[in-house]
Formats: sequence, structure tokens, C-alpha cells
Amino acid sequence: MLIAIAGKGGVGKTTLTAALTRLLQSWGAKNFCVVDADPVGVLGRLLGAENRPSVAQMADQFEKMGAAFYDGLLVPLPEGGHLLRMGYPRNAGCFCRVNGLTKLVIAYVRDRFPIVLMDNEAGLEHVTRGTSEGVDRLILVADESRAAMEVARETLETARAVGQLRGQAYLAVRGGSAAKRGAIACAAEEMGLPNPHWLPNDERIAEAQMTGEPLPAFSEEIALYRAVSELAKTSILLR
Repeated sequence: MLIAIAGKGGVGKTTLTAALTRLLQSWGAKNFCVVDADPVGVLGRLLGAENRPSVAQMADQFEKMGAAFYDGLLVPLPEGGHLLRMGYPRNAGCFCRVNGLTKLVIAYVRDRFPIVLMDNEAGLEHVTRGTSEGVDRLILVADESRAAMEVARETLETARAVGQLRGQAYLAVRGGSAAKRGAIACAAEEMGLPNPHWLPNDERIAEAQMTGEPLPAFSEEIALYRAVSELAKTSILLR
């Protein structure tokens, strides 16, 4: 199952991906992969993963290494699962080669792992590039802004138009204060988006991000983690 997390920049996609990873780890899951498909992503830092070369950094070794190329990119996470980073080329030019290799590597991990979480780059890039082809679950992340909701709508419509989405889409809204939830839910309905799930801001998560520490282990005492657990269970995302 490929679960892609997409949306506007800065709305909390990476935090949600890391929180879902912590949830899987709390269930005792070991055989899954998390893909940091944001070229300059920080998912590894949030999960306390060691630094390994990215797809972009290893691109020139692809022809020489063969099958070993794929396994050399996988970083074991301390509490279970593996991490894969896309990265970016450190030279002028387009992402064409790196994107093509990333598609190959994602196809490889989809065959190897029953669950693959993919933290998309902001906007529509991975949808239009075809990197997230055949998404089983698309989680659209937004904050309370109209702009974020519009990006979510465009992402969903584009994924459907180009045949990227073969499963269900969900909407997760960060913040969603009680006074605004009604208006946000109405806006989602008007835009043809799914009913929103609410992701509360959490001081413990914010503190870890500010200090650069890995996110804490899953605990029901953490408001964001409780919401993510509910999202996963009620939406049948992971089980």
C-alpha cells in the first residue's frame, strides 16, 4: 500500500508523515518504508535516522551497482521501518534523472514492503511527475487558510485527472480551531474535498521541531498523536 501525503508547503506534511511512522512503530511494525520525496526534506531528522546517501547523491552509481543500489539507500529507523531519501542534484539542470530513479526505487520498495509512506514535495510535483503513481491512499494536508485548501483541491483533481489515484483520498487540517471548523468543513464540501480530519497543534511536537530533536515515541498523552491514531483507524489507512 502506497500512502502519499501531499499539500501546500508549510502545512505539516512532514510532521504528519513522521507521526504516522511513530504510530506504526508503536504497533510493533518493522516491515515498512518511509520515503522523503521532498528534495530538501527533514524527515530523517524528525525520525532520528542516520545520514545515508540520497537517490540524487547515488545517481551516478546506478548502472554500476545494480540491485545493490536500492538496498544501499535504505536507512533502518531506530524503532522500526526504513527511510529512503530522494535528495537533489547539486548542479545546474532539471530533476529528470533523479526523478526517474526515484520512481524506480519507489517501485522497488512497494514490492518489498507492504506499507510505504511517501512525504511529497510541496504542491503538485510528484503527481505530475508520476512519482506517486498508483497511490492507494492520498492524504491531503492543509492549514486553516483558503490557499492551502485550494492547493489540496488542485492536487486531488490533478491526481484523478492523470490517473495517479487508485484508492481513497482524505483531508487532514492542521489547527482547525473549534470556532473555525464549521467554515472549514463547508469550504471543503464546496471544493469537492473529503470531510476534514483535525490535527491539533501540540507543544511537545513543536518543541522537538524547534530544538531539532527527533519526535518523541508515540503516546496517547500527545494530542497530535491521538488525532493521527484516530485518522488511521477510522479511515482504514494503515490497518
